[in-house]
Amino acid sequence: MSYFKYILKTPSFLVFFFTILSVFTTNLVIAQTTYTLKGMVVNDQFVAISNFSAHILNNEKPVLTNKNGEFEFNNITEGRITIKFIAEGYETTTKTILVKKDLSNLTIQLNKSPLALEEGLVVSTKKEENLQNANSSITVLSAKQISENRILNLKDISGWSPNLNLANSGDNRNVTSIRGITTTSYDPAVAVYIDGVNQFGMDTYISGLLDVERIEILKGPQGALYGRNAMGGVINIVTKSPSNKTKGFVETGIANYNQNRYSFGVSHPLIENKLYLSVTGLYTNSDGFYKNEFNNSAFDKQDSYLGNYYLKYLASPKLTLTLNMKHFSVSNNGIFPLAGDANTALSNPFKVNVNEVSRAVDRNLNSSLAINYAATNFDFKSQSSYQSNYRFYKKHLDGDFSAFDAISIFNNYGKDWNKVEVFTQDFSFSSSKANQKPLQWLAGSYLYVQQNPVKQAVRFGEDAGMVGADFTNFTILNTNVSNSKGAAVYGQLNYALTSKLHLTAGVRYDGERKMLSIKGEFGMDGQPLITTRTDTSKTVNYHALSPKFAIGYTLNPQSTLFASYNRGFRWGDYSTIF
Repeated sequence: MSYFKYILKTPSFLVFFFTILSVFTTNLVIAQTTYTLKGMVVNDQFVAISNFSAHILNNEKPVLTNKNGEFEFNNITEGRITIKFIAEGYETTTKTILVKKDLSNLTIQLNKSPLALEEGLVVSTKKEENLQNANSSITVLSAKQISENRILNLKDISGWSPNLNLANSGDNRNVTSIRGITTTSYDPAVAVYIDGVNQFGMDTYISGLLDVERIEILKGPQGALYGRNAMGGVINIVTKSPSNKTKGFVETGIANYNQNRYSFGVSHPLIENKLYLSVTGLYTNSDGFYKNEFNNSAFDKQDSYLGNYYLKYLASPKLTLTLNMKHFSVSNNGIFPLAGDANTALSNPFKVNVNEVSRAVDRNLNSSLAINYAATNFDFKSQSSYQSNYRFYKKHLDGDFSAFDAISIFNNYGKDWNKVEVFTQDFSFSSSKANQKPLQWLAGSYLYVQQNPVKQAVRFGEDAGMVGADFTNFTILNTNVSNSKGAAVYGQLNYALTSKLHLTAGVRYDGERKMLSIKGEFGMDGQPLITTRTDTSKTVNYHALSPKFAIGYTLNPQSTLFASYNRGFRWGDYSTIF
């Protein structure tokens, strides 16, 4: 654990500085012969296609075909490369090429039929690769499937993959289950990643979907590469990246229950081949589906705002910087439309009977900075992220789910409380992803810091006796301040024994320290609070080792037979009872 103690005490900017320095220093001593690749893109009638985007997998710089359908890649090193071709009206296509010399006669023919299946690309091993080479059970939803099936929220992907289920209790926090592995804890059993950033917990992740390129569902434990909270699997969400082509959309949706959805987006090259910008936004509102019989009113009326801002800068042919910021703001009158027991819920669906209704407010922010550097023989990536969620109830919120004045909850004590903040940092080195050599490797380190100050009151009213209280009209106030730190090192090797037989081996070691301080107070209505538990603190440490072994055999372009062994984990926790 000495390594982890050192990492946790070292300022992150020093780790970042020395890692960047080592990348550029190492790259100075290695040189290789480079080649040029030229070709043409045509349709099924052999007519040239202009303004067609093409890029080498894991290379951030795309090229566009000219008016004659011609494209050109420079500075290609020897080995196998895979190129992806994308354009509206045509199916996404990939082509793998062995580069040993300059090539100038490559012709790519594309299928315009909307019925053709798109070729599967995934980032399950933290790099773009063909789905058939992943040696893992993965379901991929393409942008076309997402759009045509109106998948607007992450919970809408339920049923699209075997043994996958997502649901929430009206508070926009999805509880996800894969193969029956689930939990309602704030540390989920299925990890969610958006554009390579771990949505750290149920507090801080964003459930709305907007301008998404694809969704990958990895089934089974994924601890070796993804670490914490990936016992059941991982959901990877990849949003659309801006390019040299200006694009835009405006969409309006109106439905019953006064549901409205308005979205827009624009993607534009601020400087061609250098600086790209993408801005998308979404506003939704609804009167909800539930009726509150206590006051004969709509219960779960809510509105939300979702924004996604994407800035990509190609500083050089080898260095790319990407800044991504997302925010998700929700005002919800109907949080927790629950009943006191199952019989009441089933016999009287879509109706509640609660005496205290409060507006729940969520303010989510998710920002990240990714630095990608493609050296001659390896790639380096740094991804820094900051996530926060500020949630509060404007008034007392019903806690007994009935018309009785028994239990209510209040937590509106200002922004110093009930605001979860997380900083994460991921460094990784890998074999050059632009060249698909038989041996591919990846090694990296990960660290995080989380702060979670919680201040919440539970009030017992006139009917408190109905829930077992000895007296009425009093408040219990709990103040819990939690701080967590964690670090990990990980690595993985992939080796192609033949063009069809692939082996994978990986391992990850994680360490975490959690600290909690608590304070309890009590007071009768109208009386000052008295301390029932003075400030008490506790520190606990956890660690986990997550190995992975897999072997896969490609039967044909559509099928792969594989066997794998993986482990996943969730961190332990503590309660106020030490």
